[in-house]
Amino acid sequence: MRWIDTVRRFAAAARTFRIRPAAPRIVRRMDVECPHGRGRVEVDFLLDRSGRHEAVVRCSAHAVCPPACDQACRLCVDAYAERARAILVYPGTGPFEEID
Repeated sequence: MRWIDTVRRFAAAARTFRIRPAAPRIVRRMDVECPHGRGRVEVDFLLDRSGRHEAVVRCSAHAVCPPACDQACRLCVDAYAERARAILVYPGTGPFEEID
């Protein structure tokens, strides 16, 4: 029975090293009140596996907002209480580009 154990171990190792496609990224688009006083802005939130806001992908305040600001809007109550305007599904890899 030694060869069966060897085959099982080899099959288990092969399953762990199998290349899997990256999981799709879910983005929630909604209108929220900017905590920095910019009024109502349209924000795209990247969701993690549990559905919480992980990061801000895009903000309509100005083009450099998501990487430059502190992303405090993802922790605001409005970001969770308001309804989403759209749910976007992006591929697991690559940039966040919209298809018109």
